[in-house]
Amino acid sequence: ALKDGMEHGEIYNQMGLCQMAAQDYQSAYDSFDKGYQVAAAAQAAALQEKDREADKEADKKDKKEADAGESGDVSPAGGTGADSYRELLKELSYNRAAACEHLQQYDKALALFEDFEKEFGSDEAAEHEIAFFKTHYYGGIRPSLLHILRCRRAEQVGDRVGAVHYKKKKTEE
Repeated sequence: ALKDGMEHGEIYNQMGLCQMAAQDYQSAYDSFDKGYQVAAAAQAAALQEKDREADKEADKKDKKEADAGESGDVSPAGGTGADSYRELLKELSYNRAAACEHLQQYDKALALFEDFEKEFGSDEAAEHEIAFFKTHYYGGIRPSLLHILRCRRAEQVGDRVGAVHYKKKKTEE
């Protein structure tokens, strides 16, 4: 199972989520990024395999129809799971951007959230993040204040990771 997870990227997503919970944001980002790369490569391979299978099925159908003028039904190629990679890529992409935000790399986080929307379409959570960055960070609020606001908002909406981080910073001051 571990080997399959590493080949498809899922294990990196799980590792990153654990690292986020442990407030090891750099390691979390690295895990999400590695998972994204692995899943993207696996998706590309699955799509190529799906195309090869479709070509084989089309060749079989053509040959069957040519032989004695018979018309036979040929079942479509089986699913390769390429669509399941899209969901994993979507989750990894979002998590990667969230990790950058926790690292206070706001420009990079904004760019990743915008890339997320370009690749996966409109998403309420990503739209909210983009709007927040544009109105707060680019609206002139200092990055350290932005971080405090984000953690307070996380506390209000029940994001335990963000809330714990805020409380830890508050007690350090």
